[in-house]
Amino acid sequence: MIKIGIFLDKFLNKPTSLQSFYFKDGDRYCLHTHNKLPKKSKTSYIAYSSWTDWAQGVFVNLSEFEEIPKLDLDVIFLTLEWHIHKTDDIRKAYPNAVLCAVIKELYFISSFQDRIDFFNKCDRVFSQYKYTDITFDNKALVNKDIEWLPCPIDIDAFTERFQKQNQKNSFVMYLPSHPPRRHKTEEFVKSMSKKYDIPYVQFTASNHDDFLDLVSQYKYLINLDPEPQLGQLAIYNASYKAESLK
Repeated sequence: MIKIGIFLDKFLNKPTSLQSFYFKDGDRYCLHTHNKLPKKSKTSYIAYSSWTDWAQGVFVNLSEFEEIPKLDLDVIFLTLEWHIHKTDDIRKAYPNAVLCAVIKELYFISSFQDRIDFFNKCDRVFSQYKYTDITFDNKALVNKDIEWLPCPIDIDAFTERFQKQNQKNSFVMYLPSHPPRRHKTEEFVKSMSKKYDIPYVQFTASNHDDFLDLVSQYKYLINLDPEPQLGQLAIYNASYKAESLK
């Protein structure tokens, strides 16, 4: 079986709270202590790390290590958006592994030149976005094709944790923290609320779990973000049977 690792440096220029783990016999174990992680830990619901479960592999949070950990890996998916210099260190630590660059964030990265350099240092490049012409307009500077690889989502885990029996008959007005992505969401929700006499709540996500805990309590979620995204909101809402308009 091919041994797969997923390495992540930061999330929006902050150390990610996801602790490093490996997947074995249907469970996750801490890479440091080898203790079994609870099934309902936050890491169970982050789509990016779900690749590890699917591949029976290892998730490495690089911010936890002073040096690159040496593991037995054949393929490594890398998301280095702030420390691309670590690509050379990883290549040195894993000279025989295939290094696959992965796009996680479209904009919140150190620089686009760093991203291009990172792509060119890896063996293959993957995007979660199928239409890379829309989401990445510097493809000509990359020395290889950018391939589509959608992120898996553990629908059973989402349903188990977030599905509610009695959802409130209200709209969730989801306003992303980046103002241009809010578009006309606020105006639309207020007009729908007035027209159909349905109350609404306003929410700007602070973290993944808080977001899902809130929106799963309500029947309707509205987010008019004009940017091309993965469609994760629709998948999340289908998992706990809420109506989603995006």
